[in-house]
Amino acid sequence: MTTQNDAVKLIIEKPDIISNNLTSAGVVDSSDKLLTVMKLNDKFSRAVYVLVHYSSLTDELAGKIIRKAGSLLRKDKNTARVLVVLKTIPAEYKEALTDSKLEWIELAEEKIVNQRKREGKTAKDLPVETYESGGNHTKEDSIRQEAVNDTVRAFCEWLLSKDLNASWREFTLLVSDQIEAGDSTENALPGKQRHFQLYRNQFLAYEGKLMTEYKKHENTDGYSSFLTVHLANQTKPGEDFNVNEETEGVSVELNKYVNENTGELDIEDKGWQTCLPEQDVKKIAMIMNRWKLGVNITFRPDPGNEGTSLQLMIKQMISLSLLIQAAKGKVSYVMK
Repeated sequence: MTTQNDAVKLIIEKPDIISNNLTSAGVVDSSDKLLTVMKLNDKFSRAVYVLVHYSSLTDELAGKIIRKAGSLLRKDKNTARVLVVLKTIPAEYKEALTDSKLEWIELAEEKIVNQRKREGKTAKDLPVETYESGGNHTKEDSIRQEAVNDTVRAFCEWLLSKDLNASWREFTLLVSDQIEAGDSTENALPGKQRHFQLYRNQFLAYEGKLMTEYKKHENTDGYSSFLTVHLANQTKPGEDFNVNEETEGVSVELNKYVNENTGELDIEDKGWQTCLPEQDVKKIAMIMNRWKLGVNITFRPDPGNEGTSLQLMIKQMISLSLLIQAAKGKVSYVMK
């Protein structure tokens, strides 16, 4: 039978048992009889706190976990995530943790046994199968999908925490520091979002939201993560910016760009070209090239240059959203 100390020791030795994006062994930050707090790092060198309780969960302990997680997020601005690791989690507690914007992981005895069997294997050792909807869904599929989801989730948390302000051509982008719970849309589950304002020639012209959202696969328990820009003309004073189908610009399905061999996110997306007539696509491509932004949405996982690559991707997504909305007659901008 696995004890609390056993679970903590295992996570220190094999952090990938709870998340494939944890790249360094953990150290115990604090511990008492009920709760152990560990500090690890993700692939972007950001702090990840892991709260471990390997026994039954009570109302009192659930409240303690939520309070402790909140204090960790407030204390360390470099914190990417807080993970709550429990042996089993009743449904009502899953709801409470989710409502508190905390990630939770059930580390069952069976998973520990399976981890021992899989030691030494990587994603490359697993059968090369994709996670499209439908088809047979095996345990190895689930392992691979969990690795992909971990990579995407870490990327989204890293992206949303960065300084995304930028300037290019006649535009200045100001992105709010506040990370909010995402707005609900008709076909997706909300993630997180940041509000932005886009100035043109030093005057506020447009605003919108950069958001993460999740869409379930049909016939499986998997999902895909999307990074989406919503953009419209600036709202009137006192009015809120509302997300809907009319405000959607570009949306990138992140899961399909996780490299199976390296586990890195490597984006080269041209999906926006399918939503417009050919004439508009050509005109937008010409403008994007003139702005020296390229035609596709890109992100390269080059060590030491991720920040530069991220800045380019944000400029590409905002610019394409503006031009697409203009082509559709949704915003006031003359493409020339």
